[in-house]
Amino acid sequence: MTAVVTWLNRECGQQVLWTVSDSRISNGVSDESISSFTDRCPKIFTISLLGSDTVSSPKTNLYSVGFAFAGSTLIGMAAKEIIEKTLSNLVLSKIEDADGNFIDVSEKDKTERQPSICDVANLASKICSNLMRDVGSYRPKAAKAELSIFGYEEKKAIFEAFSITLSPDSQWKMIVHQIDLYNEEMLYMGDRKNNFFEQLTKVRAGISCDSIEFNRAPISVVENLIDSNEFNGIGGYRQCLLGTHLGFSELQMYDASNGSPNYFGFDSEKDLPYLGMYQVNLPGLSE
Repeated sequence: MTAVVTWLNRECGQQVLWTVSDSRISNGVSDESISSFTDRCPKIFTISLLGSDTVSSPKTNLYSVGFAFAGSTLIGMAAKEIIEKTLSNLVLSKIEDADGNFIDVSEKDKTERQPSICDVANLASKICSNLMRDVGSYRPKAAKAELSIFGYEEKKAIFEAFSITLSPDSQWKMIVHQIDLYNEEMLYMGDRKNNFFEQLTKVRAGISCDSIEFNRAPISVVENLIDSNEFNGIGGYRQCLLGTHLGFSELQMYDASNGSPNYFGFDSEKDLPYLGMYQVNLPGLSE
């Protein structure tokens, strides 16, 4: 299936929202029956909210949210594309007060006007619910998916993360649950959840909670799940996304043995060509 985890990293006295995943796409319900399609599929994305005052006025970037999926790639990628298209075409609307009078929203503060991350999560839930119902009507066993929406909530000046999962009372309706990031709760999507947290506990044992090793331990655990080949549904390459109050930055991984930059198996210095007079220069994180 997959392994995606989001947590609040507090190393060096800074708070940064980290998300890491594997990149394998496979099918099957057990390790014995799983077959892989590719090891080079992104599962974590950044989606920008673009808004304008009128239909004809220029769009401005309100802020960005992180998006990740587990389960059905068809549902996850379709949801991502529909959500992204929706959020990139926002226009200020007319709002009525309790007396039926229109409020001039153009005079409101920019942060007050923009959607919250919770609003985005609820939108994602509605879109995914419809996709689950649609796919389930044709292929009931294929209608399995989890989504997450996360980022920095400017209205509250805090990081927020929401999981979007199937309601236990429905075959297709998705529900939203907020993750308690500031009380050390992590958002984990995919299978082998127990294995992940068991390994995380072992890796963090005896390490100071203020250290880099402690705060980056989820990366090490996901890497171990990928490299062990013990679980056929988890594999490929690591994808890592960092979120701050300024936005998101996706990091390629470097092989410490030879310093080679690796982005989903592509060497960005050898495999990715020059584009005009530009070259690819992705930020990196040493392994």
